[in-house]
Amino acid sequence: MMRRKTILVVSIMMMVAALLIFGGCADNEEETSKYLAAGGSVTGSDSSEIRTNLRWKNVEGATGYVIYRSSPVKSEKSAASGKLKMTRLDRLSKRTNEYKDEDVKYKKWYCYKIVVNKKAGGKKSSDSQELIVYTGIAQCQWEEDLELNGYTSPERIDLSFRTVISLRPQGYVVSRKTSGGSFRNVASLKGGYSKKWKDTEVSAGKTYTYRVRAFRKMGSKRLYGVYSKELKRSAVWREGRFELKAAWTGAEGSKATDDKFIIMIESDEGNAETKITDKNWYAFGLSSQEDNSLKFECAKAGTKRGKGSQGLVPSGTRFRSMKSGLVLKGGESGYIRISGKEKDSSLVAADDMKTISFFEIRYDGLISELDLDLDKMKGKAFVMSEYYQK
Repeated sequence: MMRRKTILVVSIMMMVAALLIFGGCADNEEETSKYLAAGGSVTGSDSSEIRTNLRWKNVEGATGYVIYRSSPVKSEKSAASGKLKMTRLDRLSKRTNEYKDEDVKYKKWYCYKIVVNKKAGGKKSSDSQELIVYTGIAQCQWEEDLELNGYTSPERIDLSFRTVISLRPQGYVVSRKTSGGSFRNVASLKGGYSKKWKDTEVSAGKTYTYRVRAFRKMGSKRLYGVYSKELKRSAVWREGRFELKAAWTGAEGSKATDDKFIIMIESDEGNAETKITDKNWYAFGLSSQEDNSLKFECAKAGTKRGKGSQGLVPSGTRFRSMKSGLVLKGGESGYIRISGKEKDSSLVAADDMKTISFFEIRYDGLISELDLDLDKMKGKAFVMSEYYQK
């Protein structure tokens, strides 16, 4: 009687999530195999519901299979020593190619022996294969990568993450680093398939890199999944607030008869430095008679108020192009003068003229938007967060 013997250490799976321990699972693309080629896995919903699964390809000429198993031991070395007493678990028909053993303990080593009895040309023979199985778990790896997204908003960075529907995580660990630094854990969160977290411990202008991994407990041990792909986001700052005054030029100060519109803008104390340019703008309800295009000029406010323009602008104030920008620190004031771009082109203002917006300004050094509300005479600068999502 010829007996063929091989030994494998098998990997473990937990529900539909793969659990990485030890490699090795024999397989064959054909429906039948000339020799016994077996593999194994371990499944269960928690440490009290562990089951060993053995599978193999049907062997040509097989008349049946016999399954043996050792008693549980504490080490791989003991399980593979070949000195353990093997107990027969079951006899199976020649058409069977799997066996499930539910009588196993968590975090133990077992040696399984599968024997195939064969008959060909009137001669009987057998092959056997031993598999070393460990019923503990070292690491969870969900079927697909953990999805991590981030959004920049004033004073914080918002993260959201989720796994596919597989083994349900019991929580997540968030790690963060800055340029040149190393990752450190900044949050441990309870959660299921999806979770959101707000990072408020950020500094304006700094770029942060995040990664997340899920975890689940098996017995007393916390099992971690693989890390998500790294995500970079830049932190922004709080919104800037401004007080406004506005007037039309000329003796009557009427939008129906005058050709220039002046806005006095005062930056609130505590605001970051603001640099306003006319690179990109939108004026709701305000245009010129000729071609709807507008000309923007600016000037820094002085300490004295003049009599022109309803007292907003002192006499002798010199306006200049806004290409170089109007720069205001917290507590400072300045003027923006709007006219038709073409010479002798008067402004046309609609009755519902409400808002003038400047895009791609700089607030605290970050690309921002400035909205001037001419109804409430209030201004607000806020970071254009879409520039900081990559």
